Amino acid sequence: MNQTGETLTKVSKRAVSVPSASVSPAQPTRTQFRNRRRRNIWKPLHSCLRRLALGLGRLLPDEQRVCLRRSLRFDRPILDLHPEVRLHIGTEPELSRCLAAVKEPWTIRWIQEWLKPGDVVFDVGANVGAYAIYAGRLFQGQVRVFAFEPACSNYAALCQNIALNRCDDCVTPLPMLLGSQSGWIPFRYRSLESGHALHASGDRVPEKTDHYKDGRPLYEQPMWAITLDELCFGEKLPIPNHIKLDVDGAEAEVLKGAAGVLQRRELRSVLIELANDDAIRLAATNLLRDGGLRPFEHFRHPEAGRPSYGLFVR
Repeated sequence: MNQTGETLTKVSKRAVSVPSASVSPAQPTRTQFRNRRRRNIWKPLHSCLRRLALGLGRLLPDEQRVCLRRSLRFDRPILDLHPEVRLHIGTEPELSRCLAAVKEPWTIRWIQEWLKPGDVVFDVGANVGAYAIYAGRLFQGQVRVFAFEPACSNYAALCQNIALNRCDDCVTPLPMLLGSQSGWIPFRYRSLESGHALHASGDRVPEKTDHYKDGRPLYEQPMWAITLDELCFGEKLPIPNHIKLDVDGAEAEVLKGAAGVLQRRELRSVLIELANDDAIRLAATNLLRDGGLRPFEHFRHPEAGRPSYGLFVR
């Protein structure tokens, strides 16, 4: 087995390591299959109704169009979560975030089993805040969460959701781009709708979408990147006890800028998205090992082609 294969193993406290190839993906439930079929049936009708609504909306005076748009926003709870976490819904990607517990049950379990009152958590790549807010609500404000989200529309939605769930005393949103070194780098958007992911920074380019087909991102924004080490040792942000790291392929860059933080004994666990790219995945796992963290559990995403996740602990 190569080094990457050894790293991506599932380890239990009482059992020996199991090769990652033996880790079977979670199977979709009957309800999930039924929901997928419903979405396939309603998708053409939904598209027609959307075009009709947009056409009728253009006939209204500007003031009424603004009022209509505001009235169409609503909030919904994340499915299968207790205590309840509600999200503002104004886009399709935001609606999909209500399935956070279904899509990533391992993240929910990590929050429930590894966090404890008094802990500090860094949610790097928080998007609209589903997991950060859940951690804050689950521990009734006794866990301090710092939610990092550089994308402008996602950050605005993150702040709205924190206010909606009254978690401003325990969840702190930070519009920061973390990297391997501090300095100006380009941040490339694949969409400006809130809830979207798979943006890219530095030399990387975002995945192609309806908004991004001609080889250029929808919007390229210069951003000041900063390292986690500089934030914790220079700006005196508290040392985290846990890190959730999901930055769509830039995980190794973030970890390079967190070498000092990774060495601290206070840091007990890191839940990380492991990119499909072997070189990026190997670099990230080696950086975590160098920080004294060992692979504990590996989670394979049920959807084909999606990155897997790894839990590293001290």
